[in-house]
Amino acid sequence: DPAYDRVAYPEGRLEIDQLGTSNLAPLLTWVHYRGLLIVALLAARPEVEATRVSIAGFSVGGSLALLAARDPRIADRVQWVNAFGAYADAATYLTSVAAHAYALDGEVVAWEPSPLAREVFFRFVLDQVPNTADAAALRSRYQRPILDGEIARLSARTEQALTTDAGRAAYRLLTAGSLAAAERAVGALPRASLEFIDALSPARHLDG
Repeated sequence: DPAYDRVAYPEGRLEIDQLGTSNLAPLLTWVHYRGLLIVALLAARPEVEATRVSIAGFSVGGSLALLAARDPRIADRVQWVNAFGAYADAATYLTSVAAHAYALDGEVVAWEPSPLAREVFFRFVLDQVPNTADAAALRSRYQRPILDGEIARLSARTEQALTTDAGRAAYRLLTAGSLAAAERAVGALPRASLEFIDALSPARHLDG
């Protein structure tokens, strides 16, 4: 909203860099921008002490809150961040959703990802497949079981139908039946995908 921008940033609208090439990037960029804008708006109000504004976020929102809070345009205005249930590394989060498990003190713990987590995971993986035929084949075979909370099964027929490296990498991630397999699958994603994952990982942006 231009009116909000004038209040928060008299010098002009923020230009937020795109986070990679994924179709989810515009959405996450918008979330990041709104986080910056809200902090600036609060800090601009006369009844608010500008250096004591805080940000809170839950789950993935907590991770995005951490990323927004370190932005130099608002960092000096953020007193603290409450990130409840956030992830530190987006790759670790992806592997946990893929395998329905996470590692804790050297042990593998079973975990049931939420419906929203499963949907975002599936959308992210399909976004990494630019070939429309490969993406359609993966969507047709795996959308329903993954969104229904099942661990996707290997399908030789689907695998043989894939024609690109990106399609095959996505297939391996969607059908990863263990944390180890999911970690290997994430590591085999295209470079642009890995850069996007790093951009969404608070642990990759620690100062010092």
